[in-house]
Amino acid sequence: MSLSSWSYLLAFLPATVLAYALCPRRARWAVVLAASYCFLWLSSGWLVLYVALATLVTYGSALWVQGVFRRGEQAAPADETRRQARERRRATKRRARRVMLVGVLADLAVLVALKYGGMLASSLDALRGALGMQPLFGGASAVAMPLGISFYTLMCMGYVIDVYRGKYEACRNLGTVATFVAFFPHLTEGPIGTFDALAPQLRAGRVARGRALTRATYLILWGLFKKLVVADRLNPLVGEVFANHASYQGLVVVLAAVLYTVQLYADFSGVVDVARGSAELMGVSLASNFRQPFFSHDVNEFWRRWHMTLGAWLKEYVFFPVSLSGATRRVTTWAHAHLKGNAARVASTLLALLAVWSACGIWHGASWKYLVYGLYYFALVFLGMLLEPVFARLASALGQDRRAPLWRGVAVARTCLLVVVGMTLFRADTLADFGQMVASVFAGAGLGPLASGELFAHGCDLLDLGVALAGAAVMLAFDVLQRRPGGVSGLVLDHGIPLRWAAGVGLLCAVVVFGAYGVGYSPVASIYAGF
Repeated sequence: MSLSSWSYLLAFLPATVLAYALCPRRARWAVVLAASYCFLWLSSGWLVLYVALATLVTYGSALWVQGVFRRGEQAAPADETRRQARERRRATKRRARRVMLVGVLADLAVLVALKYGGMLASSLDALRGALGMQPLFGGASAVAMPLGISFYTLMCMGYVIDVYRGKYEACRNLGTVATFVAFFPHLTEGPIGTFDALAPQLRAGRVARGRALTRATYLILWGLFKKLVVADRLNPLVGEVFANHASYQGLVVVLAAVLYTVQLYADFSGVVDVARGSAELMGVSLASNFRQPFFSHDVNEFWRRWHMTLGAWLKEYVFFPVSLSGATRRVTTWAHAHLKGNAARVASTLLALLAVWSACGIWHGASWKYLVYGLYYFALVFLGMLLEPVFARLASALGQDRRAPLWRGVAVARTCLLVVVGMTLFRADTLADFGQMVASVFAGAGLGPLASGELFAHGCDLLDLGVALAGAAVMLAFDVLQRRPGGVSGLVLDHGIPLRWAAGVGLLCAVVVFGAYGVGYSPVASIYAGF
């Protein structure tokens, strides 16, 4: 069951919110927990046991870590010297760190086994075959995964690490931890939340009323508009070109790459908006995951605005630890001894950036293609940082102000081009397919399928494309207005009931009239739900 399905929107969500509102406030968290496990069962069946296992491991590991610290403090003798106290605390922290690693690696091991086991097995067999050896696994098939495993695993790991770091104490209420892990709105596609931000809200038992209820409803309708009117209408055309890329070239491939980028943004951000609206109906505010990413001036800024909660997680739990590691200190020492200025500074971030972008890439899927996808952005970010002084001198030599509208517009266009290339790699079935598609762009104009209308005979005709592009224009206008103080929410909610009703009814009508659904229509699975 997806968040954009009518079974969710017209049955599951209303029933859950009604039961939540009628239940005594102190027990509302239990309604959310029961609904979350029901949602998981309807989506994944018996695989819900993996979520329960992850919850128990996370809950126990956090309490164990905290217990190690407490026993270390209780073991302090009355006549302890400062030196002895330092040694005792170091020993306690080492023991706690080992316990933390056990919990984190246990959560990670399940993710690796279920999501990456097939990829690793096939890669090992391929290597053995190249060496003239017999395969060990014989084409192991993919293993079924519970819904949202890539998202809730990161949240579980972050919780245990935060307890180890002393950010907050481990929670002794198993129900609270279980609700945090399995909370159904953010389970399928995020946003990736933190325990200290979500747990108090989940226990508070608030119900959306007045302005909060209106905002939650708008978020759901706006998310459905992006998903059903834009993303799902573009899916047949995009799917046709990527599935049969050998039959297309030139502008058709470029068009498909651009449309897929639009589709992915509309799909992912749309479902996240439905998730945020669903959560706000129960008084829970989820983190924003996008902030007008296509207005970014470089790739690094794009990723600070795109899938923001994943970026924040990687920064907190990958970038900073690697930056403080012994290996990074050795690279930094070498860089300052052999390099100068900006090059030395950038080189000191090499390992941390490599770790972040490798993790970002492989997190997206069990294929070496996704690792290359991450390394593509690593190369762009690293080279952008390294060449920044060159760009600054070039602008100065040309007498250009880099803050001028023209220069900034060129920077935005360049960033969008690089992102479209990255998204083409992300969508292509294999690295070979991606290479062939890039080569086909320069093989000719490829206007035949467009001129003859052949391209529009696969489930997305010119009318469908026009509706989707009009919807994309509305999305662009929305992002422009979001840059104003107060954003679109303030613009609508602060200007009286008539405007609120007009906006709400307009969105509802757009979804009902122009949404891609109904008889003969195959529902399109949310793209990021597969990760």
